[in-house]
Amino acid sequence: MGLITTGKQRSKGGAKYQLRLPPSLFIGILFLIAVLTFFTAFLYTRQSIISVQISQLRQINRSLELSNGNLGVEKNKQKTFLEEDLRRIENQLRAEYESTIAVITSQLNELLEIEAKARQVTGLGPKYKAPVVSEPQGKTEKGKGGPGGIGFSRSSDLDVGLVNVPTFLRSTNRLSADLILQEIALRKIGLQDLLKGIEIKNAKIESTPSFWPIYRRMGRLMSGFGYRRDPFTHRIRHHDGVDISAPHGTKVLSAGKGVVKFAGREGDYGNMVIVEHGDGVETVYAHLSRISVKVGQKVQKGEEVGSVGSTGRSTGSHLHFEVRVGGRPANPLKYLSR
Repeated sequence: MGLITTGKQRSKGGAKYQLRLPPSLFIGILFLIAVLTFFTAFLYTRQSIISVQISQLRQINRSLELSNGNLGVEKNKQKTFLEEDLRRIENQLRAEYESTIAVITSQLNELLEIEAKARQVTGLGPKYKAPVVSEPQGKTEKGKGGPGGIGFSRSSDLDVGLVNVPTFLRSTNRLSADLILQEIALRKIGLQDLLKGIEIKNAKIESTPSFWPIYRRMGRLMSGFGYRRDPFTHRIRHHDGVDISAPHGTKVLSAGKGVVKFAGREGDYGNMVIVEHGDGVETVYAHLSRISVKVGQKVQKGEEVGSVGSTGRSTGSHLHFEVRVGGRPANPLKYLSR
């Protein structure tokens, strides 16, 4: 190998210099340049790849952020929708509850009015005592005051129409199933009491001897209750009943519901039937041509007990009819209706 030389040489035109370098140094420089070029290309390529990756990561991060943001918005939307649905359902349930309460209170009002009218018609007052609506225990409230008001008593005020129970319940602002059930139970007691009273009163009406005792309301009143001239002796004597003239064999009917106490022949009365109606009230049917009932038999108002005749002390076919109260004769015309 030779040297690369450089130096100063003289020529016609002037001096010339020549420099001599070792070949290994030249090869080292070329190698260094190649290595630097390689590393530069490598670093550039690496930087490009990293830049691309960073760009991709940024895009991915952006996508994730957008996704997370959309997810959060979606969650917020779902939460909003859920809250709106809950409010809507709550409002719907509250409306249904208030509607139901309105129907219940309306029906309680109707029951109250019906009971009041029924009691007014029948004259039957309440015999039960209403339960008291009490405040819940365990609660203490402060800061209340003001002048005293009118007391509330359902057993008294309601009877005169001063307070409407369902309206009172609504005004308490704590209307509950317990209060509703309590009021329904009260109305049930009241109606049961009223029904029982009506049944007793109807039974008393049925037992009262007010039905005209001759079939198809026939007959003519011949002699009234009180003092009269006796048709046989022509002396003034007390007549304990009324005489109703009717054709022989005409049906004689019970003036009221009762039980046959006597059915047979009894002196001047001839063939006679006595019916007990309760409360010491009895009716007597005398001078019968035929007896249609037996002792102990239950008879209804208007049921046949015999036939018109002229047995016993009688001047002709007629019915002698008496009403006895506590064993004493009473004027039958105060009972009979025709």
